[in-house]
Amino acid sequence: MKFHHFALAVLVNLIFGFNFVAVKIGVAHFEPFFFTLLRFTIVAAVLAAFIRVESGRMWQIALVAVAVGVFHFGAMFTAVDIAGGVSAIAIAAQIHVPISTILAVAVLGERFGWRRLAGIALAFGGVVVVGFDPSIIEHPVALAFVLVGALAFSIGTILVRRLRGIAVFNLQGWIALIAAPQLLVISLAVESGQLEALQTADWPSVTGLVYVALLSTLIGHVGWFYLLRHYPVSLISPFLLLTPLFGVAGGVILLHDTVTWELLGGGGVTIAGIALLLKGSRAEPGGPPAASGGGRDMSRAAAGRSA
Repeated sequence: MKFHHFALAVLVNLIFGFNFVAVKIGVAHFEPFFFTLLRFTIVAAVLAAFIRVESGRMWQIALVAVAVGVFHFGAMFTAVDIAGGVSAIAIAAQIHVPISTILAVAVLGERFGWRRLAGIALAFGGVVVVGFDPSIIEHPVALAFVLVGALAFSIGTILVRRLRGIAVFNLQGWIALIAAPQLLVISLAVESGQLEALQTADWPSVTGLVYVALLSTLIGHVGWFYLLRHYPVSLISPFLLLTPLFGVAGGVILLHDTVTWELLGGGGVTIAGIALLLKGSRAEPGGPPAASGGGRDMSRAAAGRSA
C-alpha cells in the first residue's frame, strides 16, 4: 500500500472515530432526533444534484432509509445523548459487526465457520463487559438504544447488499431525503424546544453538526470508497478496528471520559472478536470477495460506514 493511501485509511477512521465526539457535542444542545434531522437536511441539500430516481427500486431504497436513516441514527444519537460518555458507546456500537454476520447467514445464506462463531462470541462478550462501565451501567437505556441502532444498521446493510449499480452519493442522498420527514414527525412528537435550539445554537453545537453532516458523511465515505476501489477488501477492512480506538481516544482527550477496567477489558475483547470476524470472513467459505467490484459494489458498502 502506498504511504498516502495508508495515511488516508488512518485519516478516514480518525474521522469516523471522532464522529462520536461530534455527536456528543451536538446533542448536548440539540435534541437527538432533531439533531439527526438537521444532519440529513444538510446532507440532502448538498447531494441534491446527485439524486436520481431508480426505477423499480425506490421501495428498497425507502426501506434502507427507514432502517439506517431513522432507526439506526436516531437510536445511536439518543444513546450518545443519554450515556455519560462516548468511549463506551464507541466500543458497544461495534456490535453491529457480529449482528450483520448473523443476519448474512440467516438471510443471505452465507456459511458459518468456526472463526466467525468465535468472533461473534468474543464481540458479544466484550460488549457485555463494556456494559458494566459506569457511563453505561448508570444509564442502561443507552445500551438498549445502542443495540436497537446496531440491529437497524445491520438490517440496512443486508438491504443495501441487495441493491446493485446505485452510486453512493445517490443512495446517501435518498436516505437523507426520505429519512428527514420521518425524523421531523418523530422529533415533533417526542421532543421540544427545536426552534429555540436553532436560535441559540453556539459554535460548538454548529461545529458538531457540520462535522457529522459533512466531514464524516461526505469526506469520510468518499475516502473509504476510494480505498475500496484501489485495494482488496481483505487489506482495507482491518483499518476499521481503528474507529472505536479513535472514538475512545476522542472521548478521553476532548470530553474527559474516564478509562475504566471494564472499558479496557471489554473493548479489547470486542476488538479481538471483530478482528477474528474479519479474518474469518476472508478465510472461510462464504466470505466476501477478495476485492471490491468498483463503482457497482460501492453501493453495497454505503450503509456499512454511514455511521
